This record gives sequence, C-alpha cells and structure tokens, in this order.
Amino acid sequence: GFFIDDLILLGDYVSTKPIDLVSPLFDLSEAENPLLEAMIWSDTEPGTAGATFYYTIDEGDSWTPVTNSSGNDALWNWYTGNPVSSLGLDGWSGQTDGWIQVKHTLPLDLAGEPKVQLKL
Repeated sequence: GFFIDDLILLGDYVSTKPIDLVSPLFDLSEAENPLLEAMIWSDTEPGTAGATFYYTIDEGDSWTPVTNSSGNDALWNWYTGNPVSSLGLDGWSGQTDGWIQVKHTLPLDLAGEPKVQLKL
C-alpha cells in the first residue's frame, strides 16, 4: 500500500480547481477480489464539497469513479448515496469528527490488471 500521513489542508477556499492525491501503480495481476481500505477524515461543507475515489488502468489517461455498489457500503463507511455537488458524484462530505476506516470491494475487472492507480 501507500501512505499519505499528516496531510492537513486548512484555510478558506481560494480556488475551485480540484486537488488530486494520486497513488503509485499497484500490480493487481494476481488479485482475485481487490479491496480498497483507507482512513479518512472529512471536514467539508456538507453536500457541497467532498471527495471520492477514482481508478485508472491506463496510467491516468482516463479515470473511473469507484461507485457505491459493493453491498457492504454502509457497514464499511463507504459513501452511500450522498451526492456532492462540486463532484457531480457520490462521495464523502461533511464532518466525520476524526479518522474513520473505510473499505470497498473494487470492481472485479481490476483483478488481473498489472497497472492500477487510485486517486482521491
């Protein structure tokens, strides 16, 4: 895995340009049921600002959102039908009041892929 530790973004919004945190490449060529697990802390304007995960298998030429359709989303703190207007997608928004663990089963078509990247 990879870690982004102690990253704190503070202050007023000064730009509407999105900021992406991009992972290194992951080799999932031998994975059968890939699972994403992360710790997040959200402190954004509810429903307006937030974050969602995306994946790519073409080194960033195109990005696909990780949907909220694993069946365990509420149990695993994944975003569950909460649209974020700045994203135009479901995502985490509002306050989590500290770190929370999130998990999600990644799409099965990522199993067997040798170059997978994630971004938040």
